[in-house]
Amino acid sequence: MPTSFAGENLIYKYLDANLFAISTLNEALGKLSVHVINGVSGKVVYKFAESDIDALAPVDMVFTENFLVVAFRRITGEISTQELSVAELYHSRMEQDTLTMLKDHYLGADSAGSMTDFTSLHHDMPVVSHVSYTITQDIKRLSMSQTASHVTAKLLVMLTDRDQVYSIQHAVFSARRQTKTEAELQKEKEEETLTNFGKYNIT
Repeated sequence: MPTSFAGENLIYKYLDANLFAISTLNEALGKLSVHVINGVSGKVVYKFAESDIDALAPVDMVFTENFLVVAFRRITGEISTQELSVAELYHSRMEQDTLTMLKDHYLGADSAGSMTDFTSLHHDMPVVSHVSYTITQDIKRLSMSQTASHVTAKLLVMLTDRDQVYSIQHAVFSARRQTKTEAELQKEKEEETLTNFGKYNIT
C-alpha cells in the first residue's frame, strides 16, 4: 500500500499484523520508554524515549496499521504541556516512477505489492518518521475510528480530562505533515512549475 511524501515519490507503508507496542514509565526519572516489537521474531522494530514526563498524568497510546500515537504530559521547568508523539513506519523501497508502479501493480508484475509468501522472521527494518505535537487539551484516553469497509479516513479520537470527546483527521497529526518552511518551499516549486508551463503555447 503506497503513500506519498509531499506529493512526490511514493513509499510503501510498513504493515505487519504481528507488531505490537508497549510502554514503560520510570516514575522516579520521569522517563517514558516505548517499544514496537515483532511478536513472531521478538525483534524490536522501533523504540524511543521521552523525558521529563509527569508521572501523575495519564499516559495512553494507540497503534494501528503503520502509525503509533502516544499521549503524555511533559514538565519543563514550571511549564506543563500535553503532547502527542507520532511515529509512522514505512518500507525503505521508494517509487520514483508512479506510472510504472501502477502498471506493475495492475498487471501483476509488482512483487512487493502482491506477494503471497510472507514471514516476520526475515523482514527489513522500517524507515520511521517521528514528530511530537503540543496540544491544548489534557488527554485521558486515545482511540482510532474505523469504518466497516475502510471507505473513510481514520480519525484520532481523544477523551479529555473533562470527559469531552474530540477527533482529529490523520492529515493534521501525521508525522509527515509539512512544516511551514516545507509548505512554502513546496508552494514555490509548484508556482515555478506553472510559470515554466506557461511559457509554452498550447494549440
